[in-house]
Amino acid sequence: MQSMKREPVELFAAILSADGSVFELLDAPAVWVDGRLAELYGIPGVTGDVFRRVVLADRRRGGVLGMAAVLAATSAPNRTSPVVRGAWVLQTLLGQKLPEPPPDAGALPPDAGTKPGVTLREELQRHRREQRCAVCHDKIDPIGFGLENFDAIGRWRTEENGKPIDASGRLPDGTTFDGPAGLKDYLLASGRAAFVRTLTRRLLAYAVGRKLQYFDTPVVDEITSRVLQDGGRARRLFEEIVLSRPFLWQEADEPSGTHTAAPGAD
Repeated sequence: MQSMKREPVELFAAILSADGSVFELLDAPAVWVDGRLAELYGIPGVTGDVFRRVVLADRRRGGVLGMAAVLAATSAPNRTSPVVRGAWVLQTLLGQKLPEPPPDAGALPPDAGTKPGVTLREELQRHRREQRCAVCHDKIDPIGFGLENFDAIGRWRTEENGKPIDASGRLPDGTTFDGPAGLKDYLLASGRAAFVRTLTRRLLAYAVGRKLQYFDTPVVDEITSRVLQDGGRARRLFEEIVLSRPFLWQEADEPSGTHTAAPGAD
């Protein structure tokens, strides 16, 4: 567990140290692992507790989408959860607001994902046939399906319950992708601005010690634009934050009722 928690910290520190791009959080050419994680990931030649950089032979693992910490946290105890994983990507990485499921939304049976000859994807697709569920699931589930090659603790797999994994996804706008690499390509092509904006909001809120308010929006927009123009350079993002007016003129949260947060401000 401690190894899982440390991996994202190692990646972020390496990006800052090398003056790299924040987009390496989505798709990095290497992983930082110790012996435990290397064994979990199927990477040979790494032993002990010291974290080291290992260049990858393919794109299935690099970045947060291939990290055991993320994959385990977005899984059920005994199986994956494409719904939770898809929602995590949309909310945490792209800053999208998703509605709460309706009170009468059906739930998967307790043995979902464990039946011989039936994949979890097939069970979810039956669930999505209900119109009240399809509106959100058509957007969320394809993202999660792109990560189905990772099991509930982040190990790579090609089969589930004796059947080949289908890690393809098709979004409501017709966009298609296949597997983690295809999902990364989609995010890097269509989600760059949303990702930088979301990261900016989170780091700025942390830096000023409060929730962002509607009056912070122009600053977020300006920082996002400048960082994108600079290729997503991580140090540029930090420089812009510490030079921003909210950081230089920090104030505690206003008393309740003084300011009203705009939708999506927190």
